[in-house]
Amino acid sequence: TGFFVLQLGWALYSGTAEAFAYDTLVDHKKEKSFDQVISTSGTLTGITSISALALGGIAYAINFRLSHFLWGLAYLIGFFLAFGLTEPKMDTEKFSLKTYFAKILEGVKYLFQRSLRPFLVIILVLMGSDYMFHWGLIKPAMGMMFHFNANTMSILFTIFGIISVGVIKFLPQIRRLINDTLGLYLLAIVMAVGFGLAFFDLGYWGAIAILLIWLAGTLTQPWISVVVNQKIPSTSRATTLSTVALITKIPYVFTAIVAGQMLQEGKLNVFSLGVAIFILMSILASSLMMFIQKNLIKNSKTMLVE
Repeated sequence: TGFFVLQLGWALYSGTAEAFAYDTLVDHKKEKSFDQVISTSGTLTGITSISALALGGIAYAINFRLSHFLWGLAYLIGFFLAFGLTEPKMDTEKFSLKTYFAKILEGVKYLFQRSLRPFLVIILVLMGSDYMFHWGLIKPAMGMMFHFNANTMSILFTIFGIISVGVIKFLPQIRRLINDTLGLYLLAIVMAVGFGLAFFDLGYWGAIAILLIWLAGTLTQPWISVVVNQKIPSTSRATTLSTVALITKIPYVFTAIVAGQMLQEGKLNVFSLGVAIFILMSILASSLMMFIQKNLIKNSKTMLVE
């Protein structure tokens, strides 16, 4: 029950920080620097995660409940610090359940606009898979499947966190080398390979599978934020980002239960293989949608010329 409530709380968080950050940038007329802010935010998140992993490993070694206690304490501190935040000036609308659901529907509408439609499937699958891996039991369970103990995982995940911090800082440079469509497809392929490798009993070599999923997930959130930032009108970007985050997180509340059951049955590798196949199918579906849209645009232009 506690795990379900925790996952539900994360799901309802729904990208609020990104929306808050973007609206604040609009207040200061600096919305063009959104990709840099997201990249820096990812770097700081990585540094925080590295510190938490190191501390969590030590706490777990002392008592397995201590790491969870410290985790809850950190959220409690964050809860009180949040009272010091102020709403951006551009956000004059008061919160209500009616406006909340209206904003979600507005975000869904923009997700299906022509400019973002070809990216829709790959965006949802990438963010959903990344969230499923990083939040909850999938990541540590996969580590256990590859015969890593708590102390080893703490060291390993700290190293991976350091690597991811370095990678995410170079996102603007990476985007100059390859376009967004190819970039998202490559991230999906890397993530699928990672989950696919997790099907096999690789022993300590399974760290490679975890690293592939970790790195692909590290770049997923900021890259998708940039894509949405470019494709959606400025007044609706924050709403759309928040909606994407929400609809990719809520399903995990239920898939986590399935993953937990398969873990108990010793079939987490089968679950990982299923995720890999699903990601690859999403690439095919996204490519097909993009091909169809290009043909429709081409045919409409031809008809106009005639």
